[in-house]
Amino acid sequence: RRRVEDADLGAIIEAFEKHNMSYPFLLPVTRKEAPDYHQIVKKPMSLSMIKARYNNHEYDGKVGMKNFIKDFELIFSNAFTYNRKSSLVYKLAEEVQEF
Repeated sequence: RRRVEDADLGAIIEAFEKHNMSYPFLLPVTRKEAPDYHQIVKKPMSLSMIKARYNNHEYDGKVGMKNFIKDFELIFSNAFTYNRKSSLVYKLAEEVQEF
């Protein structure tokens, strides 16, 4: 049985998923898309990974909530680490992070 906090996390995931600028962050980056990505980004994160952790109740409780926030922050820090400031993905990350 999910608590109120869990329902809020689910709503955050759903809102992020529906955001029209979140598409680069929904699925893990593949080697085909960016061959050197996994050499530069040591801890990849995507919304699908967050969603799987949420469904496995890995974000339950206070510690889980902190990890949820860290995982979302990781999506953006990875985007900023890998992409140039002038790139579309970098700009989308800035835009969606404000959301």
